[in-house]
Amino acid sequence: MRTKLKPPAYLKGPARAWWSAMVDAYSGFDVEPNARSLLDGAALQLMRAEQARKAIDRDGVAPLDRFGKPKEHPSLVTERAAMNLHRLLCREMGLQPAETEETRLPRLAGRYAS
Repeated sequence: MRTKLKPPAYLKGPARAWWSAMVDAYSGFDVEPNARSLLDGAALQLMRAEQARKAIDRDGVAPLDRFGKPKEHPSLVTERAAMNLHRLLCREMGLQPAETEETRLPRLAGRYAS
């Protein structure tokens, strides 16, 4: 009998729900420690992206600096990096979107060589 895995205590909101959905949908997280570590990391990055999005929503995409000029919100970089790392960790675990078989574009290496 397999024990029900519980999400890490630091995960909150949609990231916690995503973590639980992945454990329910896929097997192996309870026997493969590396897979569990990747899952925890992917959920953490999802949570960080959500936190950054809240700050962007609160302050705007380009708040004014001390000179009154619009400046890119620093959390945009955090959100972008966290979502990219989340995507990479999901790919590392072999998780693919349900709608497609293959989500990557074909490699073009050598196509434009002179």
